[in-house]
Amino acid sequence: MLFNLRLFNTLMHELFHIIMNMENINVNEKGEEPIAVAVGNGYEKIFMANPSLVKVLTKCLKKVK
Repeated sequence: MLFNLRLFNTLMHELFHIIMNMENINVNEKGEEPIAVAVGNGYEKIFMANPSLVKVLTKCLKKVK
């Protein structure tokens, strides 16, 4: 289970970098890495505390296909 949490955190972390690049968001004031770490950890906490949210998001993603 810990592996899954680390994988999830890593994926969210890297997706944030992609989002920052795609959206041309300037984070030079705080630095991108601390922001990415905080966002990844935050997503992990939110999804772990709200399993029904994960189910809803998964269903939403399946509807896109």
